[in-house]
Amino acid sequence: MTSIAEKDELISIIMPAYNAGKYIKESIESVLNQTYQNWELIIIDDGSTDTTSKVVQPFLINDTRIQYYRQENGKQGKARNAGIKKSKGNLIAFLDADDVWMPAKLQTQIGVLKQNDADLVFTDVFVIDDKGDVIMESCSVENRTYYGEEGLSFFFRINQVPILTVLAKKEAILAVGCFKEIDEIQNIEDYDLWLRMLYNGYRFVLMNEVLGAYRIHDTQTVKGKLSVMKILKMLHEMKIEKKELEREKQKAIKLWMMRCLKYDITKAEFRSIISFYPHFGVRKFFKMLFFIIPHDVLNKIIRYSCKGQYFKNAFTYISQKTKLSL
Repeated sequence: MTSIAEKDELISIIMPAYNAGKYIKESIESVLNQTYQNWELIIIDDGSTDTTSKVVQPFLINDTRIQYYRQENGKQGKARNAGIKKSKGNLIAFLDADDVWMPAKLQTQIGVLKQNDADLVFTDVFVIDDKGDVIMESCSVENRTYYGEEGLSFFFRINQVPILTVLAKKEAILAVGCFKEIDEIQNIEDYDLWLRMLYNGYRFVLMNEVLGAYRIHDTQTVKGKLSVMKILKMLHEMKIEKKELEREKQKAIKLWMMRCLKYDITKAEFRSIISFYPHFGVRKFFKMLFFIIPHDVLNKIIRYSCKGQYFKNAFTYISQKTKLSL
């Protein structure tokens, strides 16, 4: 049962929506079906050109807890920040307009947030397709707390947080400046926020309960190679004061570089990826090789280096694949 104190805690749910007419009804209904009922739902229509507003209208008439605002298209960061600015609750939850929650999502999380003195709680999810059929039943995560240098070092290597499962203290989000709204950070604006929160000492708790469904469909924002390259740039530009943390960040950059090099990349993208290599001297060397040897060979060499293998191995590979003498 939810305690009286928990019932008094208003949760502000931020739902950015862009051309979500096909899915938003199901998303809103999953909020209405929550066992925890002290919430407000703030829908930010990010310049939709489909039926999104028409689908939302009946809900506005029937439930005063639901609010709808429209803005010119500004991408996810701007839409989420607009919702946060309009929120009245001290706790913030995020739900994209094509995803859904399990009925006990909020009630389960608010207890865990308080019991663990956490600033942000997130959970496992299952994955569905555009028809709602299950593609993956779980991400098989374990209960865990992320905090301090160890937590940040882990997050440098992977974004562990499905944003649709987040319940967080608004004061913590506000303290680090909310989401960034610049274009080059969109699609990874949530990852950027989690890193800044961890860097500033906030505590995350992961629950292994499956409390949300992440939907994959053709009309959602494209990720993949573009997102990985944005992550590389974000990490490269992130200022870290402690030397040990900086070393962990550099290791993570190499890992993200290897992930990116697995994609089919253009010459311009390849040059951009090389520019993120953490060691100045090695980066300069790779930039020189870019104009001398075939790019598929250089790709292999960079992977050698990112894996921490000796350059002697890389030079042997070059000599086998080219006539270049090093």
